[in-house]
Formats: sequence, structure tokens, C-alpha cells
Amino acid sequence: MVSRKAALTLVVWSLTVCVGLCQYPSVFFPQFVQGGGIASELIITNPGDASQNGTINFFDDSGQPLGVQIGGETVSSWSFSLPPGGLARLKTGANGPVKAGYAEIPFPESEPTVNSALIYNLAGQVSVAGSQPSNACHLYVERTSSYNSGIAVVNPGSQALDVDLLLVDQNGIPRAERKLTLAPKAHLAQFVDEMFPGLDSEFFGTLNAVSTAGFSVVGLRQNRADGSLAVLAGGRGAFGTERRWLQATEHADFSPRLGHEMITFHGKAWVIGGKVGPQPPDNGKDVWCSDDAIHWSLATDSPAFPKRAYPEATVFSDKLWIVGGRWEPGVELADAWYSADGLTWQAATETAEFGPRWLHCLVAFQGRLWVIAGSRTAGAGSGFFDDVWSSADGAHWQRETAHAGFSPRSAAQAVVFKDKIWVIGGGQGQSTGNLSDVWSSADGVNWTLVTADAGFAGRHGLRAVVWDDAIWVTAGVTNGGYGNEFFMNDLWKSTDGEHWTAVQTTARYPGRMAPDLLLFGNRLWLTGGTRFNAQGSFDSLNDVWYLF
Repeated sequence: MVSRKAALTLVVWSLTVCVGLCQYPSVFFPQFVQGGGIASELIITNPGDASQNGTINFFDDSGQPLGVQIGGETVSSWSFSLPPGGLARLKTGANGPVKAGYAEIPFPESEPTVNSALIYNLAGQVSVAGSQPSNACHLYVERTSSYNSGIAVVNPGSQALDVDLLLVDQNGIPRAERKLTLAPKAHLAQFVDEMFPGLDSEFFGTLNAVSTAGFSVVGLRQNRADGSLAVLAGGRGAFGTERRWLQATEHADFSPRLGHEMITFHGKAWVIGGKVGPQPPDNGKDVWCSDDAIHWSLATDSPAFPKRAYPEATVFSDKLWIVGGRWEPGVELADAWYSADGLTWQAATETAEFGPRWLHCLVAFQGRLWVIAGSRTAGAGSGFFDDVWSSADGAHWQRETAHAGFSPRSAAQAVVFKDKIWVIGGGQGQSTGNLSDVWSSADGVNWTLVTADAGFAGRHGLRAVVWDDAIWVTAGVTNGGYGNEFFMNDLWKSTDGEHWTAVQTTARYPGRMAPDLLLFGNRLWLTGGTRFNAQGSFDSLNDVWYLF
């Protein structure tokens, strides 16, 4: 980011660095410019009682050494030595073409405090806080006929870094987003309308940046009339620092529904069946797909399999599978269907050995399909199950254990994580006795209680996925009854299945019963479900939310 005007204002970066308290032992100046008539001056002071030595390094956009003019020579680093109470001054030349990048002053962790300031020697003056890396920040930004905002970002690390950027308007409404990928040590500086092409000509709001590792950032506002710059207000922390649910659409193209399945297959997001339509909904069999989980197209409304709600789906042997579920009240299914394209479906079996069931778990693990727990409403063998079944082809099923060790349950969740199957929560469909236990198995036969209480409220109908080397849990119905106050919308994660952290105690999406959760495009998506309206009746939903 270099000014679009020939005349710029004086820009100062200043920072007091308490190295012993800081995560990164470096000071970063995310935007450094010299040449084209611009001369920069760096001032370093030593307020301590001991001498201080150090080096200033200059880098271009790719993180390679940037040659700058100092004392008639072109160098990419400059060393200083400060006596107690002393200072050093570095001044670049202004001749030659404009060179832009960033500067870094690395310090060993044992070094005490130093102060530093970077100055562009031009008319005017503005003071800008220097930047130490943080994993989240927010900046005021605007784009009008009079002003435009610019942002400079540095990846100080040795690994490539993804930074999620979200523009939120003055009313708190997300307006645009993008993922910024920075190579190791790389630098990017752009105006906000370059960073977000198509941005409204009049925009006021905040830019929120979040990453899993530290990055350095500074923002400036340019006066379009004279090219002068001012500092953008902001700081550490961001809207989305600890992950937030944002609504992608209030009404997706598919009908409102609950008890459906969402799954990723062949690079697309898929929605299958469920209880479809306004109250009272009817069990459906329609199949929808999407390239972005926001805009949906009907793949087929007449697949070969029967209609159903609360099925389970997975990907196995490069095919999309759907197993079991409820056909009509009191009538569950014992079938397994598969498709190579999501359009044409074939039955592997319509009379699987595991018997009719719904609210079960289904995973692909160690080259086999696994059906775990669930329930049957009526008929021989009705009740709640704690059995485990597996199949190498989806057609022939064998019982691995009649009693896995965990209590009989339905509406639990199973995921594959760290070479084990994990079963989480569930219950027996009542307003009491919902579970928050976690079990694991390396072979599907022998099960170990990992924790009897994960920390979150016991619940059935929860949703879980594996993402970012952790298990994530949200939604579900907790003890107390069926009402909006018992429909959970908190968010939890665990990297070992035993110790759980509350990422959010209350999400922005309204609590609901029977939504589904999807990992797609390295992002979590939640759709559908139902909740009570003001008249005390259920309203099914077809909204789409994603975790930023």
C-alpha cells in the first residue's frame, strides 16, 4: 500500500516493547516505504541501565531482504549499539523508485525494554502504534468519496499463515469476507477496495482479522484530496476472535426441515431428506447440493430410496451412503443405500441385520461401515440400543458387540478421531437423563469410558464433527423438556475427547431441535432444525449459518 497521491503526510510508528512479557521477541513495522521522494527515519532509545545491541531488518512483500538507502549505501539490515539512556537514529534516502515492505527489530527474550519509532519524513505528522503479533485484531475502516482505508499485514512466522478477514458494517452486519494466505515472512498492503473488490462506494465499519497464529497489522485512512494519512482506530481482539456463528442466508433454496442429513461429497455440500415443510412436516427424500453451502440446487426429488427423517449418512468407498431412519411415525427402516453421484441411488440392502432403527450413529472406519446404538419405536426388539454393527460392503452386516459398555441410547453422535471411534452424549428421548459422557474404541468392539461428564450439559440430538484437530460439539436438547430454553446453541471443542473447552456458551444462531452440522470448505456449517414460535407451535427452519 503506497499512497495514490504524490503528497503524503508524515507517518510515525512508535512502540514500547517489554520483551519479557511479549509472545514474539520482535518489534514489527508492518509498512515501511522509502524512495520516490519519501525518506524514512527510525529512532531507537534505550531507557535501561545496560547497553543494548540490535539489528533492524528490512523485507519486501515476499519476505526477502529489501535493500534500502542508508548513508549512501544500499543495505537490507542495520545494526545499532545503545549505551544506557542512549539512542540511535537511522535515516533512509528519498531518491530512486518507491520501495515498500516492512521492518523488524528482533530481540532475544532476555533483552530488557527498548523504545522505537519509525517516521516518514514528509509534511504533517501522525502517530501510529507499532505492532506486535496477535492472532486477532479489529480496525475501523471506511470507503467514501473523501476517504479510503488501507491495511498492511505481515506474517512473522516460518510457516504459511491463513488469516480470515471479515468486514462488518456499522450495524454489526457481516458484509464481506475472504481468506488471506500469506507465505512465510510475507507482507501485503492494500486499500480496502482492493482487498474486497465490489465493496459499496460508501462503507463504514470494522475489518476483523482472525488466525491461529500471530500476525502484525496496521491500518491507515487516506484523504483522497491531498493523499494525507491518518491512523485507523482499532486494537487486539476481533469480532470473531473466539469463533462466531454468522448467518449466510435466512432462507436457503431447500424447504424448511429438521432431522435431515448434511454431508460433504465430491467437493459439494449435500442435504438429504428429513421432516420437510411447514408444520406438520412430512418426511422427505429430496436431495440438494451446493458449491458454497449457501446457494442450493435440487439434485433429485425422486431418488430410489424411500422417504425418511433422521437417517444417517457418510462417505464410504468413494460413494455417498444413507442408512436407516424413520419412514413414518412408529415405522423405522433397516436399509442401506449408496450413490456414486448423489443422483442415482442403489440399495445395498433393505433388510439389514441390525434391524429397523433411527437416531443411530453411522461412521466409516477401518474400511468398514459402522452402525452404533439408536432406537426402535415399536415391534419386536423395540427399545434403545447399545449394540455395534459393521459391514465391509453395506449389504452384509455383522454384530460386533451386543452391549458396547455404554448405556443404551439414541440421538448420540459418533465421529472418527485419532484412529478411534468416539461416541458422545445422547439419551433416551426424555426430558431427563440426557448424557454428556464420551466413549472411544480403537476396534469398534472394546469401548473405554473417556469421561463421564464432558462439561457441557447432557443432551440428545447434539451434532459433532472433527475439524482443526479437535472434536466440535453444538446443539442438542438438554434436560428439562421440549422448549426453546432447552434447545442448546453453545459450542464446545476437545483435542483429546476428555477435556472440553466452551468456545461459546451462547451462539448467535437461535437454539433449535434437530439441525445438522457440516464440515465443508474448512468451515463449520449449520442448517435447519425447528423451534417454538410465539404461538407455541413448532416452526421448521431453512437458514444457513457458518462459523467464522
